[in-house]
Amino acid sequence: MAEERSGPIVSARMLLFLLVAWSLVVVSILAWQAYAYRGLFAAIAEWQFRQWEQMFPVATIIVVTFLLQIPFLILIGLRLRQRRRKFGPARSDLVAHREKLAARIVGAVSALALLGALVLAILGFTVGGVGEKASITAPLSSGEAHVNQMVRTKGVVRLDRIGFYHERVLITGRDLWVAPLVNSTEDRTIHYFVELPQNAKASPAELRDVTGIVRRSAVPGGLRKLYEYEGYSVPGPTYVVFTSRASARWPFYNAAIDLLIAAIAGLLVAILLRSHSRQITARETGPGELAPA
Repeated sequence: MAEERSGPIVSARMLLFLLVAWSLVVVSILAWQAYAYRGLFAAIAEWQFRQWEQMFPVATIIVVTFLLQIPFLILIGLRLRQRRRKFGPARSDLVAHREKLAARIVGAVSALALLGALVLAILGFTVGGVGEKASITAPLSSGEAHVNQMVRTKGVVRLDRIGFYHERVLITGRDLWVAPLVNSTEDRTIHYFVELPQNAKASPAELRDVTGIVRRSAVPGGLRKLYEYEGYSVPGPTYVVFTSRASARWPFYNAAIDLLIAAIAGLLVAILLRSHSRQITARETGPGELAPA
């Protein structure tokens, strides 16, 4: 007992629980930043856009979370190494117990990923509501907007200033083509963009009646910078008028699908860990003691 007390106060198990708690905090903060397009997530997304003309929301959250886990992982590794030096290799029953505990933790994280997928799916369903017609008029003279609602407005679509970028979650992606939606061709301030068909051809600006779903901060900062380089003022936040509910809801549903895939993968890992733990226990117990009564 004296030898055990001389070691570090925080055990490897406690460090593991702290790691899980820290990871949940980081994921929650990054998920909120992704939804609001702010903070560290927004900075990384804009860097990705400048480098590859696309961004990877779920992959960004996973990588950043892993990088912030590294100090805990190092401490856990050092703690386990110290224990092996003092007490020798872990007994098989202790290994089985650890794998059983790991299976529970992975299972809990998978359940949280499944919950996150459900929340994203619900958030996606709230975008645009369920009404068939637009009943709200959105002004283009300011940044005020009826976010996540179907609106109608009238303005000049700058088809001579088309921009596009590649949206990617983790597995799936799409090309989103947009054009500034302004009050007149002399207007150099852009608050709104309107979604265009893919591979839209440049043409003169047109005065149009526009109907669609408004989403806030749906254009990455990298694309905003491109318009600013052309002499436009693009004060944040920006708004995108999507032509359909399906298009406006796409990022939420695809992120939900990616989280669902991650949850299933985590569940399979938990099952494998649990199965291996049982195999170790069975080998130690012996076949005779496993025979049914």
